[in-house]
Amino acid sequence: MPWWQELQGDDAVVAARRARVPLSIDQEARANLGAGALDWAHALAGEIARDFIENAIPELADTTDFATALARSAEVNVLRILLALDGSPADGDPPIEALNFVRDAALRHVPLSAILRGYRLGVDHWIQWAAPAIENHSASADHLNDFRDATQAAIRHIDQLSEAVVTEYESEMKRRASVGAERRLALLRAVVAGDKVDVDAGSRTLDYPLHGQHIAVVLSVAEDTSVPDPLALLESEARALAGRARALAVTTAPAGRRRLHAWLAVPTGRALTGPLSDGVEAGYGGTGAGVAGFRRSHAEALQALEVLQASRPAAEDERIVAYADVRLVALVAAEKARARLFLASVLGGLAGSDPRSRELRTTLYAFLCRNRSHTATARDLHLHKNTVVKRVARAYELVGDDAAKREIDLHVALTVLEILGDDLLDPAEQTH
Repeated sequence: MPWWQELQGDDAVVAARRARVPLSIDQEARANLGAGALDWAHALAGEIARDFIENAIPELADTTDFATALARSAEVNVLRILLALDGSPADGDPPIEALNFVRDAALRHVPLSAILRGYRLGVDHWIQWAAPAIENHSASADHLNDFRDATQAAIRHIDQLSEAVVTEYESEMKRRASVGAERRLALLRAVVAGDKVDVDAGSRTLDYPLHGQHIAVVLSVAEDTSVPDPLALLESEARALAGRARALAVTTAPAGRRRLHAWLAVPTGRALTGPLSDGVEAGYGGTGAGVAGFRRSHAEALQALEVLQASRPAAEDERIVAYADVRLVALVAAEKARARLFLASVLGGLAGSDPRSRELRTTLYAFLCRNRSHTATARDLHLHKNTVVKRVARAYELVGDDAAKREIDLHVALTVLEILGDDLLDPAEQTH
């Protein structure tokens, strides 16, 4: 009779510390190995589990359910090795207990390297326990061959098991990441939509402090920009912005193939700065507190990016824009038909699309931005002061007699055109 069929509970190097619980392969093991082998395997598995937790993952030492799953996985693997020695096929699927342990380990973020190290540790214990068992139940002449066979059987089993474990672990991590991503995305949508959410629970789900202060950012990659993974690029850009802003946390949500919504948890309000990668544009909102501020800043970021993308081609340092800098333009340009009516009404004869009208508008805009200083305007535009005086006078003349009384409206109209370009002008008004 082979040594593994003569095993008894008292062959255990260390007695079992917990009562045995039936396993999925008990019927096969009991029939082929005997009840004593089950008790021996149970005691050995307990030692493997104890050593693994103490040396590889001590932070889970007090987690009873994980320790139980680990011990059951170790026990079923010991029985599989014994069955392989007895002639059972060694290429079957891993037992359910082994797979459940891997899934539980993935859930608890136990590194895959630690799990594989645990299997090697198990082989060491197997060798330490198999040696005296062979000596007790095998003929002296067979000791060396039996010990070699026992060692090889354990190594073969662990090699095969490791391949299956790696596949299962990666699948479980992907599945949990997908489920987690879906939950986070659904929560972000609920917050943005104004639905009532549990702030504390939501903060845990997002790993982001919803109760704090936020700056929302919306980033986009232009369609004509060729990048292998647009969302990965935008994710990197969002985290770079967060780093420069010294954000405490960041959470993101894809919004199509080339757009990303992001929120930065910031201690105080601050401007976001580039540089951004080629083809990337971003708009960001003001600092907002709590869920309401989270939502408001996001709405502002959307409008800021909309203004940026509707504007004339941006320079390198103009591809990130704050809502605070364009909110008036966003308000006026929200509806193009009304915006055109506003521009035509305010600009009057200055609404032409010809080069002279554009020249006069540019000069008048600079003049109003410089607090009506002809000297400062001339310096900014590199013109002679008399040229500025003449252009401003002509611009006011084209606007109409009451231009001086409507300077606020006039400044708003010129600002809109400065940012968004002449496309907003009504073609019917462009007669100059």
